[in-house]
Amino acid sequence: MVKRSTPIKENHLPTRNLLPAARNAESAYQWETAIDLYTQMLDSQPAGEEKFHQLKQRAACFDYLGEIGYALRDAQEMVSLSAELGDDTLAKPWACLISLGLTSAL
Repeated sequence: MVKRSTPIKENHLPTRNLLPAARNAESAYQWETAIDLYTQMLDSQPAGEEKFHQLKQRAACFDYLGEIGYALRDAQEMVSLSAELGDDTLAKPWACLISLGLTSAL
């Protein structure tokens, strides 16, 4: 799990509202808000592909902010998770970018 230097905002939403709120934040280019919301979702211990997609979206938000280190950590967790799920096709593009130290190509 990636921990940021900036604390997560304390205005927690009900779990069912987190994904739409995160997507709305992304649509409005509010990357930090989206990161906080995806982090809240990940803190609820999602499983499988749901966790993978939350990590993917959070990594993309980190990337938009230029926080490549955080994006790469999420991408590395995605690669590990896809191996656990037995579906390496999920993370192949991310694995290539990790090896280059890049994520903004996605």
